[in-house]
Amino acid sequence: MRNGTSEPESGVRENCTASTQGAGRDTNLGVTCRKPTGICAAYKRLNITILAFLVSVTFTACTSAEDRAEAKVVADKIHAHLISSEFAAIYDESAPRFKTVGSKHEFVSQMTSFHERVGLLNRITEIAYESQVDSSIGKTHVLLFKLEYEHGTATERLTIVRSPAGDMQLWKLDLQPVD
Repeated sequence: MRNGTSEPESGVRENCTASTQGAGRDTNLGVTCRKPTGICAAYKRLNITILAFLVSVTFTACTSAEDRAEAKVVADKIHAHLISSEFAAIYDESAPRFKTVGSKHEFVSQMTSFHERVGLLNRITEIAYESQVDSSIGKTHVLLFKLEYEHGTATERLTIVRSPAGDMQLWKLDLQPVD
């Protein structure tokens, strides 16, 4: 260190001064350094950027896992209602947008007709999950299932959203018979 100037191996100079203020037990040591420039400043910015990225990825991963688990709970509840033919309960527990497509009576009637045609639901296999952001409704969770009935199979696509109150609700149900 020469004349209050330190010269690191990188060649970047940092001017630092130290001063003592006060007396006795309340002595403060004030250190003033100029802002790093060049390669050191670039590395510092890079480290901050990497740290911010890692924090955001960690937060997003935890949130996504929690959201997926909550969406799966809603899907399981819908499947329980399908098995027990409680179609009105599916309608009642769905998001307001779901209810704009038709009346409860129409929904129950269509589901009853489908259920009579395909028989009992024997097996449910999750095929895929995808989280998306829709500019008009926000974050959506799409779960795709293969449903095996007594008399055929169907592909089910559930779109689930978080309500303003914070709970997950069915936003859209697509049920397509395969055979």
